[in-house]
Amino acid sequence: MTDNAVLVMNNIKMKFGSNYALKGVSIAVRRGEVFGLLGQNGSGKSTLIKVLAGFHQPEEGSEVVLWGEKMALPLDPMLIKKRGVAFVHQHLGLVPSLTVAENMRVTSLGQKNPWFVSWRKEAERLSRLFAEFNLDIDPMATVASLPPVERAFVAIIRAFEDLRASDAGYGGEGILVLDEPTPFLPGEDVKRLFELVRSIVKTGASVIIVTHDIDEVRDITDRVAVLRDGQLVEVLDTYASSRQAILDTIIGSRIDAFAKERMSTGAAPVAIRADHLTDGRTPPFSLSLQEGEILGVTGLIGSGFASVPYTLYGARRGAGTLTVADRKVDLAAMSPLMAQRMGVALLPGDRLGAAGIGSLAVTDNITLPILEELSNLVGLDRGAMVK
Repeated sequence: MTDNAVLVMNNIKMKFGSNYALKGVSIAVRRGEVFGLLGQNGSGKSTLIKVLAGFHQPEEGSEVVLWGEKMALPLDPMLIKKRGVAFVHQHLGLVPSLTVAENMRVTSLGQKNPWFVSWRKEAERLSRLFAEFNLDIDPMATVASLPPVERAFVAIIRAFEDLRASDAGYGGEGILVLDEPTPFLPGEDVKRLFELVRSIVKTGASVIIVTHDIDEVRDITDRVAVLRDGQLVEVLDTYASSRQAILDTIIGSRIDAFAKERMSTGAAPVAIRADHLTDGRTPPFSLSLQEGEILGVTGLIGSGFASVPYTLYGARRGAGTLTVADRKVDLAAMSPLMAQRMGVALLPGDRLGAAGIGSLAVTDNITLPILEELSNLVGLDRGAMVK
């Protein structure tokens, strides 16, 4: 298992209270490969990565060998970075209000105190760097103005620069760790991101990608370690493993694809209708849903399909009309509060950034839609709310 390995994590045990999140997991990552960590939520994937990042201290008997050198535990995050391990976490770690160039330099600016930075030269340097990977990103654009996939590109290229500057054991190629980089990206953007990953691997770097998506694993990885309940179940050669075999390994038993006959709505009445719907950039169109119907809306990236739910909900300004039951509303005047009163709910694609407030408790997040009603009450029974 350790032949040509640049990283070996052996017998990793991690305990929280009396419960083991990792129960002696061992993996080895080879030079120049894309290595996947796959498993259901709670399987231990992210915990293993946090041990590697120095965020968690594993139990006695755990061992990490990097570039053939046994490392002291817990791992020192700065030493790991210097030795050529770079991380891109799900939240990316970018500052939206800063430019791409400023975000690319934010780590070095925190470690050094240069008396002068020529941002013009920095922009030229970054343009050349992005061009190496066929990326057309304006270094002087603010991160907030970039689409989600380009923000991911910036975070990955920034981590790749850390690898180049490191003291990795094989000429500086290093190990890039991507922790769930794709959950909020549409399919076409995932393909673009994977093209970037393949380009990085061609430089000699190794990539560890944490995911729960089997199709992504089959598309990008060379090998994949399947974790279940904090234990390593098996390391599979991706190209020799079918989708069904990977799925069965994750679950621990044979899982057959669920099939259900489509229900005909027949002459069911129309429950919802949108007429002349537009977000101002796309031609107006109309749609309707019968009672009990599920309607899918899709299209090419940039076609405008992704803005449809937000326009109907009043989260983005649009035009047209929405009719629910017998109530008809001009979408130019629609607001989320009006939509809720009409029985319309929205689950945003950006679960982390737009679907809740991370600093609040689950109970507080769940009660946000009825906050106006609760504000009229004198005192809240928070114990009853939790129940």
